[in-house]
Amino acid sequence: MNSPDAPDASQNLDQDWKKITARYAKASWPKALWQLANTVIPFIALWIAAWKLSEISWWLVPPASLLASGFLLRMFIIQHDAGHCSFSPSQNLNNWVGRVTGIFTLTPYAYWRRTHGIHHATNGDLDNRIAGDIPTITLDEYLERSGWGRFRYRLLRFPLVFFTVGPAYQFLIKHRFPLEGLPEPRWPFLRSALCTDVAMVAVLFAIDPIVGWQKAILVHMAIALPAMTAGVWFFFVQHNFETTYWRRHDQWDFLSAALEGSSFYQIPKLLNWLTGDIAVHHVHHLNGRIPNYRLREVVADHPALNNVTRMEIWPSFRCALLHLWDEETQRMVGFATAHERERDHAWTPIRPATS
Repeated sequence: MNSPDAPDASQNLDQDWKKITARYAKASWPKALWQLANTVIPFIALWIAAWKLSEISWWLVPPASLLASGFLLRMFIIQHDAGHCSFSPSQNLNNWVGRVTGIFTLTPYAYWRRTHGIHHATNGDLDNRIAGDIPTITLDEYLERSGWGRFRYRLLRFPLVFFTVGPAYQFLIKHRFPLEGLPEPRWPFLRSALCTDVAMVAVLFAIDPIVGWQKAILVHMAIALPAMTAGVWFFFVQHNFETTYWRRHDQWDFLSAALEGSSFYQIPKLLNWLTGDIAVHHVHHLNGRIPNYRLREVVADHPALNNVTRMEIWPSFRCALLHLWDEETQRMVGFATAHERERDHAWTPIRPATS
């Protein structure tokens, strides 16, 4: 990661990035259709391979299931772009692509689109931690909690729980009963979840004579669970780093949140391909209407956009130890920092906790 003294993205704010990036917010029919083909076809082939291997021995399944996980993650990126109206030039196709891919990613499209839209609109706003974000509290809020409240938050943020139980809960349970952060009327979003659930059951019913519904669920879980964990990790690490951006609403700024609150993840080309270049996360937050297949183009044309928090894979694992936003130092810190400040009697609340 960049050192605290490295040039920060705020130096780029003198440019009208909304206007600049708007030129790239144009989807392409050939690229969209080719991306569908090179994602869905390999996924289906690998899913079948995992099933066939399971008929011989489950020990033979991991190579095929892990490869299929990569393509399922890529399918989620396609659904993600569809939700931003950026995947194809047709909004009707975007919606149907989002709905159908949601059957395999276990994600109700309308609900996810709504909560993810909230994330883009409020990313880094301490007074609007509504839905679609990584659960994060400030150091003050943590210290003002009871022992039980602290324990619950520590358990939630414990890496083994956050990256295993958390993704499974999000995609397998919460997406079946989506209620968080929804405006009234809630019915359209609940209907989205219900339709996704019915479609999932219909797919199981259709392939039951060939595969068997129990085997189909086991094969898909072997594929989906690693993809869920990887997806949560990418989302986490691209917002939860030491010098990320959190401000109170009266000081919050959209461009600052995009450029300073999103990292530029330096990962191998294959991972970039499987994740639709979501590693260029700051550009995505500048303009969510830019298709994933044009994000690199923006950075290539505007080198100033390299002047953000660049994160290498190995150092990025330290981000899992950052749990609280310290409003005093404007840094993400670990629980040890909070307890040291409390123990040294050096802590006084900056402002009343928001619960």
